[in-house]
Amino acid sequence: MLTVSLLAERSARINSLEVEVKELQARISHLESSTERAGDTPVLLTKNEIKALKKLVFSAVQKTFKIARVKDADFDAWNVHLNSVLVWAIREQHLHSCNSEDKEFNIKLDGRPLGGKDQVAVGLAHIDFKNKSSESTLSIYPLAIGNCKEKRSNLKQLLENLNNQKDVIKKHGIWVDGKKYNISFTVTLDYKALLLLLNKKND
Repeated sequence: MLTVSLLAERSARINSLEVEVKELQARISHLESSTERAGDTPVLLTKNEIKALKKLVFSAVQKTFKIARVKDADFDAWNVHLNSVLVWAIREQHLHSCNSEDKEFNIKLDGRPLGGKDQVAVGLAHIDFKNKSSESTLSIYPLAIGNCKEKRSNLKQLLENLNNQKDVIKKHGIWVDGKKYNISFTVTLDYKALLLLLNKKND
């Protein structure tokens, strides 16, 4: 008797699961009138719809962070607007009730960031933010990346726009959601990059 009861319960569960699967695969007919399309709207997205959504998300991110090619660079390089990244980082601190008006961020220069031979990346990290370690990869906001060798001329091209934005923000601060913040930066370089970027005689 117990076996029959267990089989009946298992059968009911299977039937319920089949119904849920069928409902998931079914088409929503009542949306036809609102969309005025010739067919029903499927619950599951097609590959083309997923591709379109990915394109939409990337487009929104591109506009938000102002992703663009590095101007006048003689190698392939991209950067984002420092102001947009700082707004995002400050709002992240707000989520953890860190609302001090004085903020400090670390700008890091890294050669071969993705394991490539000729690549240089620049990133931004929080300083003195308890909820995130500045050493964690997940804490780094990418600012610029270039497919180039670590040469002085290449680094100057990659960093010129970022450096100009940094100077403006240090002088005037930044407004986020109606509140002004004073921003300071600490730049972290390895010894090789430091030697490359130091002012040279007659330069």
